[in-house]
Amino acid sequence: MRLLFWLAIFSATVFAAWSAEDLEIFKLQHELVKDTKKETNFYEYLGLSNGPKASYDEINKAYKKMSRKLHPDKVRRKEGMSQKAFERRKKAAEQRFQRLSLIGTILRGERKERYDYYLKHGFPAYTGTGFALSKFRPGPVLALVVVVVLFSAVHYIMLKLNTQQKRKRVESLINDLKAKAFGPSMLPGTNFSDQRVAHMDKLFVVKFDGSVWLVDKELKEGEDYIVDEDGRQIFRVEAEPKNRKQRRAKKDKDEVLLPVTPDDVEEVTWRDTLVVRFVLWAISKLEKKPKTHDKADKGTIRRLPNGKVKKVRPTGENGEKNK
Repeated sequence: MRLLFWLAIFSATVFAAWSAEDLEIFKLQHELVKDTKKETNFYEYLGLSNGPKASYDEINKAYKKMSRKLHPDKVRRKEGMSQKAFERRKKAAEQRFQRLSLIGTILRGERKERYDYYLKHGFPAYTGTGFALSKFRPGPVLALVVVVVLFSAVHYIMLKLNTQQKRKRVESLINDLKAKAFGPSMLPGTNFSDQRVAHMDKLFVVKFDGSVWLVDKELKEGEDYIVDEDGRQIFRVEAEPKNRKQRRAKKDKDEVLLPVTPDDVEEVTWRDTLVVRFVLWAISKLEKKPKTHDKADKGTIRRLPNGKVKKVRPTGENGEKNK
């Protein structure tokens, strides 16, 4: 759902640049091409050979001439034509005249620059439900940036969802451990003692206050847990020391308690996305300066069989000794 939400925001941002006046221009252009059944524009429809370079007077003159030609009052009912067919023809003429009026208003007004801009760069294509980008094709750099941004956004959302799932799993584990330690009532006993619970080959300690701790040690062979009358799984320790001092010393020596909370799941940031991690890795590699050898290789020392020491000069790339 969040992915669809962000895609909707992205789409709204893209189409927000089109005003109501722009959409009206697109609609008129689409209807004109559909009605004439050929690729044409407002200027060709009015018979203006100069196109966008036509002056205001030329446009006004051509518009008036076309208005007289397409006026609905000139529609006549032919002999043998039914009333219904005549009304359809009359209605089509009125629609063409209304479209012509809008075209004249655009070309003789401030929106002429907008129409000339789209005429030069291309009109969006009609998809059946709206207008989509047609000739507005982004360059390779812009396309790459858009792909990288979208990929990073999707990856970030996936990481967020994964983090939420991890938190839910930790919360579910805590509830299961409490149920095993305190029974179905989920209420601690009156002896204020810690309850040991074995789960998935790991040992946990559920304290009286409800906190859950992981015992940082592996289960030893022979150690097991028992199920009491209330259905609680209680860890059973063999050869338990007799006095309190020995028990405390053994516990401190053998056990390290680690807290188990949903907060242990680290929060995801933009730095965790693959693109940002790659950029940071590349920057760290560029910042590392290559090691330079200030001192030239003056050769190595070799001990001969007779016990004497001899200095051997380094060899060059061609295998010959350097002079």
